[in-house]
Amino acid sequence: MVITLNIEQEKSLEFPAKTTTYRLPAPFRDKCVDYKEREGFSISNKNECVRACIQVQNYEKCNCTDQTLAVLSDLTPCNMSNDAEMCCLNDVIDNLANSEPICDCPQPCRSVNYNEKLSMAIWPSKALKGPHMRKAMFEKYELLSFWVANSDCG
Repeated sequence: MVITLNIEQEKSLEFPAKTTTYRLPAPFRDKCVDYKEREGFSISNKNECVRACIQVQNYEKCNCTDQTLAVLSDLTPCNMSNDAEMCCLNDVIDNLANSEPICDCPQPCRSVNYNEKLSMAIWPSKALKGPHMRKAMFEKYELLSFWVANSDCG
């Protein structure tokens, strides 16, 4: 398939601005880390580092991990239909949010950011509900929505 853009269409396309930030490692103030070059670590960026830290806390407190974080998948996952386990995961997140930072996840030495534009849409869209939708994702969404609507962790 070949897609041809005429000049009129090309002028209407917007590309986000790209910004690259460089930081300095220790002993400088930023104490940045090159995640991809760290030996002995499978964590490749700051987001994965934070998710792994949360999973460690989940496992220590709940004896299971949050399946939606997609890191440390070798540990026992929590049962999303078990109220006690889901409330435990909520407690871990609440404690992390309301305490001093415990995750050692410094900024990367090089980061690239894009000035993207956000828009809103109804979810799930008609296309997502169609035959090409990943069934497992939708089932997890429905289960999580049901649990959030019917849970009582108080």
